[in-house]
Amino acid sequence: MFGYSANSELRKSPYSASANAFTATITGNANGQVTITMSPTTTANLRAGRYLYDVLVTSSSGNKIRAVEGIVNVLPGVTRI
Repeated sequence: MFGYSANSELRKSPYSASANAFTATITGNANGQVTITMSPTTTANLRAGRYLYDVLVTSSSGNKIRAVEGIVNVLPGVTRI
């Protein structure tokens, strides 16, 4: 997957104006593996609820494909520290 890039976002709905960004990195050029991570600050600021996400992969020629999409359920923590 040389010459490809990836990006990913988390939103409450497809129509939400605001998004929480993942860092999407192509980590397996030979097999097309993409790793997504989210910063601790962004994660800490997520409110409990259901979110949608996808990973968009772009080739060096500009072709785009939605490689994966799904639902994330963010649950509130219960353990007090």
